[in-house]
This record gives sequence, C-alpha cells and structure tokens, in this order.
Amino acid sequence: MKGMSVRSYKTDDIIFVEDQVAVILDGVVHMKSHAENVLPPKLLAKYEQGDIIGYEKADKGLSKKVETWCLVKHPTEVAFFSPRDFDVIAIFNFIVSLELARAK
Repeated sequence: MKGMSVRSYKTDDIIFVEDQVAVILDGVVHMKSHAENVLPPKLLAKYEQGDIIGYEKADKGLSKKVETWCLVKHPTEVAFFSPRDFDVIAIFNFIVSLELARAK
C-alpha cells in the first residue's frame, strides 16, 4: 500500500512512534512511561494484532510524549503510516462500515 512501511522487531527492541501511526500486524508490544517513576517505568498499555499506536485522535497524544516508548515483548511486525494517510484510511473504513450497516 502506498504510504505504508512495514518493519519487523525482535523481543526487547524499543519502538518510538514519534510522528507516525503504527498498526500492530503481529506480535505484542507494551507501552511504558517513566513520567512518574524512572525505575520501574509504568506500564500504560498492552498492544496486540490490530491495535493502533500513535493516532492522536484516539490516545490524545500519549504515545507521542518524550517519556513514553514501546517495548517489544514477542517478535512483532508493525505497519507505519503518516497521520494524514491514516486519516484517509480511517475515514474510508468509516464510510464502508456505514454502507454495510445500511445494507442490512
């Protein structure tokens, strides 16, 4: 798909989402933060196949904070999109779901 890149990660790799939207294709990722405590960092979320990280409209920017990172718990594949491209996909999926609901 145009505008998408896929990356593979090994266990214990660290992912910084930064200015992208990430979709977990396979594997398990934990989002952690040291905003409150450096040691141990706080577990904020567990992500699995199909989960989305870095979509500010959904997580209110939590995944973009400097003190937040993602730790790969099992070998993982992640698809990355620009926020603009992801918005287009999200709108398209919403329209399709509306059309499917109307067809029922």
